[in-house]
Amino acid sequence: MEPWDSITPKIDTRIVAAFGKLSLAMRISARKTATREDLTPTQAEILALLDVRVESLRLSTVAEQLGVTSATASEAVETLVAKGLITKTPAADDRRALAIKSTRNGKKIAKRADHSNEFVIKALKTFNDSEREMLLTILLRLIGEFQARGDLPALRMCLTCKYFEPNRHPDKDVPYHCHLVGQPLPASFMRVDCAEHDETSSLEQQKNRAAFAF
Repeated sequence: MEPWDSITPKIDTRIVAAFGKLSLAMRISARKTATREDLTPTQAEILALLDVRVESLRLSTVAEQLGVTSATASEAVETLVAKGLITKTPAADDRRALAIKSTRNGKKIAKRADHSNEFVIKALKTFNDSEREMLLTILLRLIGEFQARGDLPALRMCLTCKYFEPNRHPDKDVPYHCHLVGQPLPASFMRVDCAEHDETSSLEQQKNRAAFAF
C-alpha cells in the first residue's frame, strides 16, 4: 500500500475530521437562520428543543441537553421570555425550580428555523433507502456509545428505552420491536428523540447497543 501507508492519517482520524466538516456546515447554516430570526444560536436551539417536547422542561434540563452552562441557558431563556417566545413558571414537582415551555410564536419560529437543515435533507435524498437506513443505524450506534461513555447527555432514543426489544423477531427482516405500540420496529423508524421515551436500565441499554447491528 506504499506510499499511502506512510502519508495518510489513520482512518479513525479521517472519520473524525469528516464529522467535523459536517458539524461546521450545520453550524454555519444554523447561525444564518438564527440571525434571520433575530436569535442567537443558543436561543434557536432552545426553541428547537422545546418544539419537540409536549411537557415543560426544567431550566437545568435545557442546559444539560444543549451542553451549556446554567448561566448561559438562563440568559438565553430570559431573552426568549422577554420576546414572548417562551413562558417560565415554577416546576410542578418542585416550586423552587423553573420550567419553560414554548409559546405559539415560539413554535412558529422553531418551525421556520428547522429549515436550516434542509440542505442536509437534500443531500441525503441522493442516497437510496438502504443507504440511508445503514447511515441511521451507524449514527444511532455511535450516539449510544457516546452516551454510555458520558460524552452526551441522556437522549430519548429507542436504544435507551424500556419499550425497545432488539431481537423479538430474529427470523424476520425487522427484528426489533416497540412494546409501546406492540409492533415490529423497522430500523428506518428508529427515533433519536421520542416523546414517549421511558429510560431503561444501563444494563439493558448495553444489551440493546450490542444487539443493534447490521
